[in-house]
Amino acid sequence: METLFIDRRDIRLDVEGQRLLIHHPERRLAQSIPLARLGWVVISRSVQLTSDVLFRLSAAKVSLAVMSGRGEPTYAGCELLRHGNVARRVWQYRMSQSPDVQQRLSSWLVISRMLRQARLLQVQAWQRPQARRILLAASQAIRAQVQALRAEEVTPSVARLRGIEGSAAARYFEGLQAAFAPALNFTGRNRRPPKDPVNVVLSLGYSLLHQLAEQQLVAYGLDPMIGFYHQLEYSRSSLACDLIELYRDQVEAMAIELFATQVLRPEHFTQQADGCLMTKAGRALCYQAFARCKSRWVRSMRNALRRALSDLPDEEARA
Repeated sequence: METLFIDRRDIRLDVEGQRLLIHHPERRLAQSIPLARLGWVVISRSVQLTSDVLFRLSAAKVSLAVMSGRGEPTYAGCELLRHGNVARRVWQYRMSQSPDVQQRLSSWLVISRMLRQARLLQVQAWQRPQARRILLAASQAIRAQVQALRAEEVTPSVARLRGIEGSAAARYFEGLQAAFAPALNFTGRNRRPPKDPVNVVLSLGYSLLHQLAEQQLVAYGLDPMIGFYHQLEYSRSSLACDLIELYRDQVEAMAIELFATQVLRPEHFTQQADGCLMTKAGRALCYQAFARCKSRWVRSMRNALRRALSDLPDEEARA
């Protein structure tokens, strides 16, 4: 299944037969793509489409995500692969109310995220001899936190895990600065709006990853809103937030590679008083990089969910 990224505000979408038509104002003939080839349509500009197009995308099981100009998701619709087994969602709701399950899953997520952070810093240390000391020091500090966490006799509360994760994240991004050129002005994670080119790419990548996680959760009959580590919050897909903790380091590695290979360059960004913006050309390069990683991430998410569901005590919920 392919992903279609649309980043023009003068586009009109239509459906004819089993094909999606993309009308460009300067072209006499519309571009045509078989619906059977599409799995996801991502729109990041104001595009014209009718309710019939939404219905036809739904019937073809094509997911749709609509992004704002700054790369934050404003609406995600047509999440159309919902599994019919309601027993899975009932099981999920029941498990979300168990403090023991919540603590164990949260601990596993936090440790997994920290180990991935440490590994990425270590890989970057060997690729950047001039910054090796800084990167390795950060990696070792996070591994020491993991060892201390594993040595505790009682699983920490979720609140305490959030504190540990926050401390590790601060150390991680402090070390990660050394993986980017000083000219990028990356001094740590910031957002809404992002203040530098690196954070612009991270925000866009995390947003796309989050939408991908929602799709996979819905496809497996789980409710993306009911999480275990991330608290319930109005309109937030907390379980999707949980799932992407396992993949954030891959978005960060993608950002490092895009800047290190100069696929993304200073001319792909504009600095404004309230933050940094990426040009249309820069977004196209990010979309291409994300599309190259998407199939691998989807396989990994599906395998993780498959393993999780195989442990269900209820045979009906596993069906």
